[in-house]
Amino acid sequence: MKNRLLITLALITCSANTLAHQQLYKVRVVESKPVYEYVSIEKPVKYCSDIHVNYNSQKASHIIAGSVVGGTIGNLASSRKSRDGATLVGAIIGGVIGSQIADTRPNRHPSTQCITRYESTEKVRVITGYNYWYRIKGKTYQGFSVEQPSAYVTLRKF
Repeated sequence: MKNRLLITLALITCSANTLAHQQLYKVRVVESKPVYEYVSIEKPVKYCSDIHVNYNSQKASHIIAGSVVGGTIGNLASSRKSRDGATLVGAIIGGVIGSQIADTRPNRHPSTQCITRYESTEKVRVITGYNYWYRIKGKTYQGFSVEQPSAYVTLRKF
């Protein structure tokens, strides 16, 4: 049983290979010409400029410190009945003053910003493939190949 299966598979494989080889045939190339295309070459150009960034990383700490100091002064300067309101008002006023102090001292940090642009420099003529002509039974046909065809090309029958 196993032998019959192996023999059947071998015959199918051989007949498929024979059919595939029967569909291929060689033809002589009569003429071939390159196909050209103009391609633009782009060159990267880097443009850099110095910029100064203004930022104050300590602004939050100034606001917090101002609020604590203002809240403490409001708490100490008030009577027992209005202590909570005075502490809140003192904290708000202290936070505003801390924010204004932070705004008067901006930190400037130099930084470099670069942009890469691609500039078209020139157009170059390149070969993209080859048109070739071959003859079968007195008729001339045309084909295309990415690589330059040799004296003969192999075609498949349809």
